[in-house]
Amino acid sequence: MATNHFIFPDDLIDRLQSLYAADVVDIENILCNLPLECISNLEFPAEEQRIRQVLMESKEFQLILIIWGKNSSTPIHGHGGSDGFMKILKGEILESLYFPFTTTLKKESIVNKSNLTQVEDSKHFHKLLALSPSISLHLYCKPLKFIQTYLPEKNSWENVEV
Repeated sequence: MATNHFIFPDDLIDRLQSLYAADVVDIENILCNLPLECISNLEFPAEEQRIRQVLMESKEFQLILIIWGKNSSTPIHGHGGSDGFMKILKGEILESLYFPFTTTLKKESIVNKSNLTQVEDSKHFHKLLALSPSISLHLYCKPLKFIQTYLPEKNSWENVEV
């Protein structure tokens, strides 16, 4: 379960706004130059819980920080046509890749601070599981408005607003 109501330090928001004021998307700059000292004191949620916070949004991109409690996860999902990039800032996350609109597993890998991952909806959807308390930064080129989510209880796919 994700919540969307976490208060980040004002200096983090101010620094992000000054760094990323333009509508030009420079993926490497955005994902590799986040002022990490601003997140060093964030508290992790309870096990199986996560906190999702939009940090910045423009007409071209959206930057989201997710704080994961151990064993929190997402369902299998796509990104509504947005290209998604993920950088782990702390911890480890198991990323399971699936063929689009299927539950057929393509590949699994453990993602940590040394990795930058990309999800292109035309190639694969994914599911994420925090193996430890973790912090991840997500950049969507075209702001994310909904995700295609697999609902196992219904054995169907639905568009879910985010």
